[in-house]
Formats: sequence, structure tokens, C-alpha cells
Amino acid sequence: MRKGRMKLVFFVGLVLLGMPLGGRSAEVEVGQVVVTATKTEMEVSEVPQSLSVITREEILRAPDRTVGEIIHRAAGVEVSQNGPRGSLALPRIRGSEPAQVLVLLDGRRINDAQLALYDLNSLPVAKEEIERIEILRGGASALYGTDAMGGVIHIITKRASKTPSTYVSASLGRFDTQEYTLSHRWKPGPLGYGLSVSRETSDGYRPNSDYDNWILGGELSYEPASHSEIRFAARSIRKEIGVPNTIQFPDPDDRQKENNLLLDLSYQGKWTPELNLNMKGFQNIYRMTFDPGSRGTFSFGPPFLHKNYATGGDLLVSYAWGTQHLFSGGTEAIQDRVNSSSIGIHRATRSAFYLQDEVEVAKPVSATVGFRYDMHSIYEEQFNPRVGLLFRLPAEVRIRTSVARAFRAPTFNDLFWPDDGFTVGNPNLTPERAWSYEVGGEKKFGDFVAFKAAGFYRRVKDLIIWQLDSDTFKYTPRNINSAKIWGTEAELTLYPAKNLAIPVNYSFVYPRDEGTGGPIPFRPKHIFNAGVDYTASCGLKGSLRGRYVQYYLNQTTSFNRDSFVLDVKVAYGFKIYQMFQGEAFVSLTNALNRDYQITEGFPMPPRSLNGGVSFNF
Repeated sequence: MRKGRMKLVFFVGLVLLGMPLGGRSAEVEVGQVVVTATKTEMEVSEVPQSLSVITREEILRAPDRTVGEIIHRAAGVEVSQNGPRGSLALPRIRGSEPAQVLVLLDGRRINDAQLALYDLNSLPVAKEEIERIEILRGGASALYGTDAMGGVIHIITKRASKTPSTYVSASLGRFDTQEYTLSHRWKPGPLGYGLSVSRETSDGYRPNSDYDNWILGGELSYEPASHSEIRFAARSIRKEIGVPNTIQFPDPDDRQKENNLLLDLSYQGKWTPELNLNMKGFQNIYRMTFDPGSRGTFSFGPPFLHKNYATGGDLLVSYAWGTQHLFSGGTEAIQDRVNSSSIGIHRATRSAFYLQDEVEVAKPVSATVGFRYDMHSIYEEQFNPRVGLLFRLPAEVRIRTSVARAFRAPTFNDLFWPDDGFTVGNPNLTPERAWSYEVGGEKKFGDFVAFKAAGFYRRVKDLIIWQLDSDTFKYTPRNINSAKIWGTEAELTLYPAKNLAIPVNYSFVYPRDEGTGGPIPFRPKHIFNAGVDYTASCGLKGSLRGRYVQYYLNQTTSFNRDSFVLDVKVAYGFKIYQMFQGEAFVSLTNALNRDYQITEGFPMPPRSLNGGVSFNF
């Protein structure tokens, strides 16, 4: 069956590439450009998969204070949070596991090799430094390889401009929560630079839920010629948090420290009108120390130290052949190394090459056809194709459909966890595999309504599950399970009056566990997000955000069946001497003071008032 589907994908691709071609449609609108869906610049309306864009204006306007809170407003997305600010925040897309979501920062992967996931509260970027966030839903291993089974979250930071820009903000909130940010950027000529620093502290709302972090960032850019740029960036975060554990088994003295550093050097250039070249080298250095303390229910043993290193690079070449084809090809190589007090020292290398063609089949139809071949020093090679079609119909209607294969590799913990008498890893694991299918569309009704909808289906095999071995009586991971995940999404934005916007989205997901025959528990069934944004001519701004979630549960849990949370922000924009632009704001999160959980055993924060001021000059 698998071979048959691969043949079908490539048969369709070959047919499309061999059809008579017309020029690129003149109906394409000039709008926002995105890069995540194809690794090349593309109009958001031309993307062959479901993709949401959260703009800088939306980030600053909303009452959300963290990247995780911002992202979970998007359709089909949930961020599992362990309650307190600064604690674990893991994204899921369309019912996926967190390790099945790839997180990118300015085009480079930042998932760690030991767990294959990324904690959004460890991101070394303040929300004020983010230009936009692109969320690609559905399998994307044809471009990005492992970890992209559920989708991709791409966080893109601000760049220096010809006009010097300085941003300063400060805020205070409940539980002695304090946030300070300072950034400066300028590019007066070929040379540009950027500097940023951010500090966050809080006492927390539960015993031992305090946090304290510093975020530092810097970048240098140079244009050796027109349409080319060399850029170096360094970002770090130093964080210490209390780990209070669950409400059933609270822990008064568990502590965790993180010291993470991201370095990257990149080049991008337009060598000819048809040829573009992009190169990137990077290194991720993650260091985490966990002290289990001595007064908790499970406090025993020495502190844990985990150090993760990823060193790699990639090359992307794109070539426009006339007005019909945009060919892209590239290669990637990464070395992962883990030095952990739990699993020891391990190394692995991975490499890949990929090809893609964005082709105009006919005036109203375009296709994206591509594949990626991944090689690894531990697990077997993976071949992942993808085909996407976009139909441009009259009256500003777009219909898109896609089919893609994706995979997730076993983690270092899965492979090498030592035999401690209770658990043991399995070096014979193979990657999880999935086929994803999607049909969707969008329609605009003038300047008043924008509507998107999609239906999706994902079949996942060889899921890695830790279970008790009946022979050894130890928990060990095995490729034994499979799942079928299907659902629908709809996004609607209304513009009933000037300076008034009403964004709404709804998601339904059914994640069926093929082993039990029922839904996977603790996954969202229904997610409904709605908001109102208004800006008055006098500078007064208001933002209201509501979120309702209903979960699949098992019969033994005390986890809330559903939750509704309302957040509010009011701001006033002002100018001083025509040079300084400022904003004073007040936000109220969990305004209805609801008791709810996103992760079982970890209550979310109560009603919290936060206020502050920011300046741009």
C-alpha cells in the first residue's frame, strides 16, 4: 500500500510537469509574502497547504504576553502548558504530539535532539522582537525532514532598516511580575546591526512557581553587492524557574536552570534575475540543570544535567525557468550530540537533499511537486514526497489540495535510555511514518469578509509508545501503535466598520487510537477562538479575546472537560514632539477568573492584571 501511494504521488507529479504550460496567472494578488510553505517567497494566497500568519501588529495588539499564548490563537493549534509562566509550553497541531511539530527560528530548526521537541518558553526572543509567525499545518517532511509530521511553526524576527529604530517597554503585573525590553536597530548603508535585551521576573501564583530570565540578542548584516546579504546572529536565554509539580503531588523545592545559545551565519543573494542562492550555518547549544530537591514526594537522587548540541548547515538554490517553473533544490547536514547525566554521551549525523518545482499547469492552476531524501547514522533512510494543487477560480476563490508523506525520528531518550531497573531504551526503533491529505479553500467578499476552510486526514503508523514489557517488567519504547486523525478548520475575519476587525476560527479534531479504537485522551475535540479589535481615531485601542476548548477524556481523570478563557487589553497610543511614539496599556488575562487546566494536574494562572508603557523612536 505504501509503495502504491508513492507511485501515485509521483505519477501525478510527472503528469503535471509534462502538461502544456501557460504563463503565471495575472490574477495573483500582491499581498503578504511567506516562506515556510515552499522555502521560497510566495504570496500567502498561493500557498498549496493551510497556513496562518500572525503579524507583528496582531502580536502587539493582543493581550497575550508569551509566544505560546500568541500561537494557540491560530486554527488547529494548542499549546500544552504546565501552568506557571516560564514552565513547559509545547505546541500541538491538528492533534499531533509536541515532538511531531517542527519549530524554526529565522529559517533554522531549533528542536532539541534528546526529546525532539521545543519549549516555547525557552525561546531566546522577546515577543516584541518578532516580525511575524507562520504556522504551516500538515505534513512537511518533503522540505524539512524529521519532526514535521503535524506541521511547522516558523518564528521570524525583525530586521534593521535604513531609519534607526529604538524600542523600550516596561510592565508590572500581579504576583510581582515584571517585564522590561530594550532594542535598537539601524542599517545606514551596506552595514546593519541590531541589539536587544529583555528581562522577566515573577513570584508565581503557586508555591515554587517563580521564574527569572534574561534574553540577549545581537546581529550584524552586510550587503557586499545589490540583492545580497551576509548576516550573523547570536541569541541566548538564561532562565531559572521553580518546578511546583502537579497539584496532587506538589513539590516545594524542585528547581530548573537553562542556559541556551543559538548562533547562525547566513548568506542570501540574487545572482541573476532567475537564480537565487541561500546558505546557512548554525549551532544550537542547550544546557539544562534540574535539581529534584529534598522535600517533594518524588525528591530523590542527584541533580540532572543535560547538554544538547546541534551543528549544521543547509544550501538552497532556486531557479526560475521562464514564467512557468520555479525549481528549488538543496541539501542539509546536521550533527547532533548529547551529553546527559541520564543517558550518557551520544552522537548522530543526518543529511538530506530535496527537490521541488512550483509549476503553472494552466492559467488557473498551479502545482507544487517535490520530495526529500533523508539519511541518518542510526535509523533507516526516509523518502518523503509531496504534491499540492492550487485552483484560482473567479470571484477571488482559491481551492487547494495536497498529499504528503512525513516522519518523526526516534529521540536519543527513546534509543539510549539506560536500564535503571524500571525503564530501558530501544536502539532498534524505526521512525514514525504518516501520510497527510488535505482539501481546503478560501474566499474574499470585498473588503468586508475573508473566509478559509479545510478538511484534513492523517494516517500515522509505527508510533513510538513506552509500555510495560511482559517479559522484563520494564517500560520500553516500541513501534506498535497507529492513529487516524481527521478534522476540519474554518477561519473568518469580519471588517464591519472602519478600524474594527472580528477574527474567528474553529477547529474540530478526531484523533483515533487504532490500538483502543477510541479517541486519544487529553486532546482537544473542539477549539473556538474569537476576538474583537478596535482602534479609535483618538489613539484608543481595544482588544478582546475569547477561547473555548473541549477535550477528549478517559474515565479516571479529574481533568476539566472544557474551558472558556477571556482576555482583554486596552491601550492608548500617543506622540511626544513628533519624534517619540508611545503606548500605555492595561491587560487582564483570565478575566472571568476560571479554574482550568491545559495539562492534567497543572492549574493555569488566575485572573491577572498587567500594565505598562512602551516607546518607539
